[in-house]
Amino acid sequence: MPRLSIVIPLLGDSGALERTLVSVLENRPPACEVIVVLNGEYADPYQLKDELLFVEAPRGAGLAQSARLGIQASAAPIVHVLASGVEVVERWTDAVMPHFADPAVAAVAPTVMDAQRRDRIVATAVRYRAGGGRALETDYRRTSSKKAVVGPVGIAAFYRKAVLELVEQALPATLGEDVADVELALTLKHIGLRCVFEPQSQVYARLEQSQRSRGFRAALSAERLFWRSAPAVGWTAALASHPFVVLGELARSVPRPAAITQLTARLLGCCTIGSHARHHRRLNELKAHVEASLQEKAKPQLRIDDAHRGRQASDASDNRLRRAG
Repeated sequence: MPRLSIVIPLLGDSGALERTLVSVLENRPPACEVIVVLNGEYADPYQLKDELLFVEAPRGAGLAQSARLGIQASAAPIVHVLASGVEVVERWTDAVMPHFADPAVAAVAPTVMDAQRRDRIVATAVRYRAGGGRALETDYRRTSSKKAVVGPVGIAAFYRKAVLELVEQALPATLGEDVADVELALTLKHIGLRCVFEPQSQVYARLEQSQRSRGFRAALSAERLFWRSAPAVGWTAALASHPFVVLGELARSVPRPAAITQLTARLLGCCTIGSHARHHRRLNELKAHVEASLQEKAKPQLRIDDAHRGRQASDASDNRLRRAG
């Protein structure tokens, strides 16, 4: 059984996929499987079907949906999502895997470096601003800060598969591709699990791969995420900051029509507050389940071999007593 499943979604650019595959296969860690999720046509010109597992996704599926299908098909307890075009280097997983020995660790964030200026950091993590909105972190110190809600950037992330399955089963409704990585990070934090930043693990991506759109759908997802996460972040901080986030977004779009589109999406997002309250109650139920599970795992367990030796010692003592009698 593999220890690590590497899930690589094809997002329409076969050249980007092949750059990722070349780097992964050249630096492939032991005991791992590589899964390629296809959201379009791919001719497999290098005849890799015997070396890789190919999974079909709906045509045009995004990163989050494609990654979910690849994770469902994976066999390892740890999964690593790599978007097409992201390149890796030798031993990039070595420092990551030991973190998962801690059952409270659900995700590990590698450092995403700029593939064109390889000394520049694209992102150390994804974080969430109290007033709403996804942001990329590029500061090592802030990434390690407990004040920041952080998780791996969606284009390069390590996850514990069992946790993803648990979250998907309990909270199947997601808000959309534009906020999928930070939504998952917020969920993991809320239910009491941790994301660890690992600076020794580095991958290389083009800057535009880490950016998100700013259209109607992105604004709607951002507004819905704000109301969904506000109770966990804190209502006072969230409501005090939210108007400035929205106004800043509109200011960057004026005088283009996108300003009206984004404002409309934000207003529509406010209409779903009731459903987010139900989501928050389910989060609390999941948190209680996770806390109970972690407490159970923390209890000292009698090892089977120790118990066997104990029985042997007891049998020997009984025999000596019988002989003495």
